[in-house]
Amino acid sequence: MTKDKRVEYIPAKPPKREKRVGIYCRVSTKSTEQLKSLTAQISTDLGFTL
Repeated sequence: MTKDKRVEYIPAKPPKREKRVGIYCRVSTKSTEQLKSLTAQISTDLGFTL
């Protein structure tokens, strides 16, 4: 019987923390062009955070 003992050290991985963000979008009027602008702002900002 051989006494070949090996111990392999595996370091622990630190837990990943999720980042918390806030998104603020606004328009100045209720016109159709402003609604399109707001939609574009929201979709762009969500693309950065997801």
